[in-house]
Amino acid sequence: MGAAAPLLLLALALSPGRAAAAPCATICPAGRFKYLKVCSPISDAECTCKEGYRCSDNSCSRCDRSCGLGKERTGNGCQACRDGTFNDQPDGSCKNWTVCSENQVLEPGTATKDVVCKPSSDNPTLATTLPTTSPAIPFPVAVPVQTTPEQSIQEETCSCRFPEEEQGEDQDCGKSTEFRDLLEN
Repeated sequence: MGAAAPLLLLALALSPGRAAAAPCATICPAGRFKYLKVCSPISDAECTCKEGYRCSDNSCSRCDRSCGLGKERTGNGCQACRDGTFNDQPDGSCKNWTVCSENQVLEPGTATKDVVCKPSSDNPTLATTLPTTSPAIPFPVAVPVQTTPEQSIQEETCSCRFPEEEQGEDQDCGKSTEFRDLLEN
């Protein structure tokens, strides 16, 4: 907003019909501030800081210079990120670099950028261990299983008797010939 902005806000504040609950009391100071929301007939204006600055509190009553990338705000102003940390946000805090497996660093970290690790598919240790895990059997083996007709009949007779409590009899599946004789004929 230009130099006429305070006059426009004052005119809105004094206009008849304006809701008394939301007066145009907020005027953003020139310099480091800018309007986040201008005053309207139903709400007050809201201020924020211009680019390169940040609000010092929740009400944005003061704007402090942003620390920028590779630095973080401390009690004494801005401080550069220590070695092994980075900050990739204008007003963020320094975070630890990602830890890669041994010899897996693709790009080293800086104060403004995290370490980039090689993808796991580029892992030479994995590539050399896979072929040697089972040299005797390099492919799956299928083993055929045959059953005799007697085994099939015995399994069928046993499965039709389960559970025994409902049968009322106590017979051993191996001794049951009654059903086997019926199925063979």
